[in-house]
Amino acid sequence: MNYLSPHSTQSARSHTVILTLVVLIAAVFGYVIITMNTNLHADEGFHAGQIWLFYDNQNRLAGNITVPPTYHFVIGKIVQFTGGYHDNLLRLISLTIALITIPITYLVAQFYCKSEAWIKTLQVYFTPLIFPYFFVLYTDIWSLCFVALTLLLTLQRRYFWAGFAGGLAILIRQDNVAWIGLIYLYTCFEAITKIDKKNVLQLVINALTKGAVFNLVFICFLIFVYINGGVAIGDAAAHKMSAFNISNLHVFLICCWILFLPTHIAQIQKILPLLRKPIVVGLLTVGFIIYMGTLKNTHPYNTIMYDYFVHNGLIHLLTDFPVIKVLSYFFAAWTILSLMTIELPDWRWRWLIFIAPLAAISHPLIEPRYYIPAFFLIQILRPKLSSEVEFFTLAFYIMVSAYILYGTTTEMIFL
Repeated sequence: MNYLSPHSTQSARSHTVILTLVVLIAAVFGYVIITMNTNLHADEGFHAGQIWLFYDNQNRLAGNITVPPTYHFVIGKIVQFTGGYHDNLLRLISLTIALITIPITYLVAQFYCKSEAWIKTLQVYFTPLIFPYFFVLYTDIWSLCFVALTLLLTLQRRYFWAGFAGGLAILIRQDNVAWIGLIYLYTCFEAITKIDKKNVLQLVINALTKGAVFNLVFICFLIFVYINGGVAIGDAAAHKMSAFNISNLHVFLICCWILFLPTHIAQIQKILPLLRKPIVVGLLTVGFIIYMGTLKNTHPYNTIMYDYFVHNGLIHLLTDFPVIKVLSYFFAAWTILSLMTIELPDWRWRWLIFIAPLAAISHPLIEPRYYIPAFFLIQILRPKLSSEVEFFTLAFYIMVSAYILYGTTTEMIFL
């Protein structure tokens, strides 16, 4: 039996205290900042409208919300219980429940980097594409919370409850079916290292036993899609299931390069030998042609307010300026090679390389918040870098997140 030394135990407790204090201080700070402006930002107006319908006991769909109204129903009924209604109260309730994501993330991180779990958790929390959403009326953090919970329960081998949590994740955002599918694959391939007759049988057994509740969730999801006539509930015309957008993959790769640049730099020594192989050079050349031909800005919601919506401004730069478009392929290709060569704690997470692109392109609208589960997983699974680099990354995240939150509050920008 392994025991932690008194020094290790004391260090772990210190880190836990630091983590808790930093998270709570940042949460209070962020909430105070966002409440300085009582206006609703971007899609907050749509979500607040749906919450109001539940608060007012109208209990119907507003018609402009693409996701299931689970998030809105819960907040609406809690506000109803309090006896008062204010947009900042909605934000407070949303934030309070969203903060459950942090201890879950910490427990997940402990499975792969026990001594560094606290800083990994802080890096997830302060990721610039994640942190601002804690303070606005968006479903994305609750969504991440249940994806993380599904993963945690799976790692704890509590498969029944993992499948149940996965179902709840999809009830918050339908697109979570991709990430629950990834965790399902991780479950099904347990104790399998190669595909042969014996392992195929084990794969089927795992799928039917450990993945039983997951199977039920997927069946229910398919029934929903059939009855609903697509994935989106409201505003379906702008979110057609058949309208795949490969440009979402390109933007995902650029965002991934920015967020995990230190990791990509560390991977260079593994990438360079690949570049000496003619087949890799050939594939990169073909990739360049595909990239230049498919990186387009076609969705009407992405062609407005370039100076306000950061993601629209980024797409505008990538698609309307040829030099930037050409140069951006270098970073996209670098990210692909980095992710392909990165050392993961379990080979089953290689499925992430296939699922992340599919999850990205399944959205006709380009928005980096759709990549949040992927960034969460990459942050948890990526190899540890030096302490100096890890702390520098955290400091960079905090500064950028603070600026984005300030920009959101002052209505200067929105992610």
